[in-house]
Amino acid sequence: MRKFRTRLVARLSKQKRSEGPAEAPVPSIPRTNNSIHGTLPANQSSSLFFGRLPPELRQKILRHGFGNCEIHIYFAFMVPRPPAGAAQTPNQVRHGGFPPLIPDLVTAEGPKAWRWYSCRCYDPLMLAGNSRRLRWVDTCLQGNGDFSKWPGEFPQSCMVGAMGFLLACRQAHQEGCEILYTTNTFRVAQHDLSQLLIRQTLIPKSPIVIDPVHLPTITSLEMTWDFQLWSPSGKPIIATHNRLRLQESLDLLTQAFPNLRWLHVIFTENLLKGIHINMSSDNNVDEVDNVLLQPLLRATKAMPNTKHISFALPMNMFFAVRTTVGKRIMDENGVVDTRQAEARLLEYKTHGLRGLDQWYPFEVDERDQGRAGEGFWITCGTDASETGIIWGCSGSM
Repeated sequence: MRKFRTRLVARLSKQKRSEGPAEAPVPSIPRTNNSIHGTLPANQSSSLFFGRLPPELRQKILRHGFGNCEIHIYFAFMVPRPPAGAAQTPNQVRHGGFPPLIPDLVTAEGPKAWRWYSCRCYDPLMLAGNSRRLRWVDTCLQGNGDFSKWPGEFPQSCMVGAMGFLLACRQAHQEGCEILYTTNTFRVAQHDLSQLLIRQTLIPKSPIVIDPVHLPTITSLEMTWDFQLWSPSGKPIIATHNRLRLQESLDLLTQAFPNLRWLHVIFTENLLKGIHINMSSDNNVDEVDNVLLQPLLRATKAMPNTKHISFALPMNMFFAVRTTVGKRIMDENGVVDTRQAEARLLEYKTHGLRGLDQWYPFEVDERDQGRAGEGFWITCGTDASETGIIWGCSGSM
């Protein structure tokens, strides 16, 4: 018996070591960092860049260097990623070097810890100059994307490229952070990271993961939210808890990001759990309206300076909303408005399902749609969340 116990303990210890260390608490940076923000920059009159170039020209240079783009940020408890230059064969070359949602292509050594990853976003619609900026497919964090579209050499062309300048001196840090946070769109594909950013300065004892001085200056943001708003049979507490968390997130969002001008939130497929979607039933839209759309509308009315707000619903829910609302295109006399119907048909033929964005509130006249603080756009969202890839409506039925 003693020998059996000894072997069992040894086996369990070996298994525990192979599983790696337990996830550590999320680290937090100080809420105030006087070493960076509390002291004025040194005199830079002798500097060629800061002393001779006017501020507006410096801003143009910095925008060209690491502004006006879309940046993926990812924060997880993981092993060190291999450096982007470690790829040695054509099959190992990936957009973003070694992003976190692909298997290690070379052996990564080192302990697990909370680590950041970021890269420029390869969005085929954005690079093609598509002003709609719709999110129907994005696999950057899986290492996919044609990085040849970016200027510069791989792998540096996939990186943001701001760190060297930000560490140069205090004034470089201040001016560089202003460009970095105010001119780029930050894409957050993790629900947990989205919640950390929303809560970090507003909920006591929440960890601070991004400098609280710069986080509120973000003007363009995309987040992924994972809420199950309907409960499976016999488990009402799930929906109750998630609806409270959704409302809390909406309330905190407007405070955490007071300078937002562009916002897009993607709801995952978990939103559909516990509800049966029947595209031919108006009752579905009424249920979604009461539980989800009305709270979203109240939140958007508290964001009058945000010029664009959109929420991506899972594909089946989006279809249900669009199908039902499509039947309601009426003029003031209750007759089908053929002008609007033809315009919607043209949008569908031009952009496929991605052209069928729906303004909420539904009854707003087409000429009044898109006004800041008066509503939001509903778009077609995820369809394969199990794979970790954000797929949406690709334009085909």
